Amino acid sequence: MSAPMKLTRAQRRRIEKLAERIDRVSKADRKFFQRFPLRRHRVRVASQAEIEQPRLLGEDVSLPTGKQHFVAIRYLTPDMRLRLLVVGPQDADTDLSESEARRIFELNETEAVRQVQAAMLEAAGAKK
Repeated sequence: MSAPMKLTRAQRRRIEKLAERIDRVSKADRKFFQRFPLRRHRVRVASQAEIEQPRLLGEDVSLPTGKQHFVAIRYLTPDMRLRLLVVGPQDADTDLSESEARRIFELNETEAVRQVQAAMLEAAGAKK
């Protein structure tokens, strides 16, 4: 396991600012799932903050020509959603059915994502 990345003070401040913008987008996701209570998955175009945050943390978020960043979201509880930054065609439609959105999420889901989901659900159960 590699050592945690050391961030400069400016990078930490930028991450905090991005977190505020991402929180606003996350609230919109929450409202989507409130409006569509039978849905458990969603795919939408990624916000600039959702792209910049992993870049600041050292992740390669470069895109091949003709591609675009999207976010695949899985609803866990009313206050918990799991988001994955994914890449798709630049002209891809985001008005997807539940099954299409779930398939995209599952295609990008890794063992690490499954572990994070289990920990989130366990923490949610502990709060009840």
